[in-house]
Amino acid sequence: MHCLSENATMMRIARRAGMAIVVDTGEADAWLALSPPDPASVANEFAADQVALFDYALKAQVASIARVADAVRRAG
Repeated sequence: MHCLSENATMMRIARRAGMAIVVDTGEADAWLALSPPDPASVANEFAADQVALFDYALKAQVASIARVADAVRRAG
C-alpha cells in the first residue's frame, strides 16, 4: 500500500491488517509479509480460479441468451 502519511483511514487499515509501515517524507509504504506457498494453498488458489472462470462463463452465456431473446422479442 502506498499513501500519504496523513491519510489516517488508510494508515489505520494498514495497522489493523498487521502491515509493516514505513513513513518517509510525508508518504507511507506498507506491506504484509505472507508465508510461502505450500501445495495446499496452490491447489486452493487453482480451484478458486477454476470456479471463478466457470462462474464468469456461465454468466456470460446467460447474458448472451438474454440478449438474443430480447432481439427476438423486438423483431417479432
